[in-house]
Amino acid sequence: MQSKSGKVDVTIYRAGYGGVRIPAEMLAEEVAVTGDEGSVSNPTFAGTFTKPSETYDEPRVAFTMVLTSALLREVYPELSTNSTDRPTVAGQTVFGGNACVVREPAKLVIHWTCDGNSDDDWYFPNVLLSQNFTARFTPGEVLTLPVVAHVQPEAVTGALVYVGTGDLTEFTLFDETTGEYEPLASS
Repeated sequence: MQSKSGKVDVTIYRAGYGGVRIPAEMLAEEVAVTGDEGSVSNPTFAGTFTKPSETYDEPRVAFTMVLTSALLREVYPELSTNSTDRPTVAGQTVFGGNACVVREPAKLVIHWTCDGNSDDDWYFPNVLLSQNFTARFTPGEVLTLPVVAHVQPEAVTGALVYVGTGDLTEFTLFDETTGEYEPLASS
């Protein structure tokens, strides 16, 4: 067995909006996954015994991306409007205000950039993105934005994350246009 190291990319997909793959070059610092299982203690006359509770305290994925307005509109499409004259390069993303924004669940995939298939993916089938707009404007540094995805149980299985291959029967890769793992063509 070999350990993994190198570049990762993050893909976020939302039904009705499509997906965005954030390449390693646009990810700053780290991609941090938190999924700490809670515990239950049982005090008895023989001592206190602790066991895993099978519940997770605030599971989440956090990363910092290099900020461009185009990438911001792709990560938060429900908060964004493209300009009419230059829809692929200009627009607005509005945080806050009087408008009510429905938070749509998303799928999130962490993929080793140089891997040819999904064998080592981390697939989160149901996340809700925090609508953060914390940014640092400093001389000589790149503008970045932290993104936090709060992991929710999958509707059918209750799973929080699938670590490993996207399909148990064939080689696949996650497709950001369909939001599904797609089979790789046979060679």
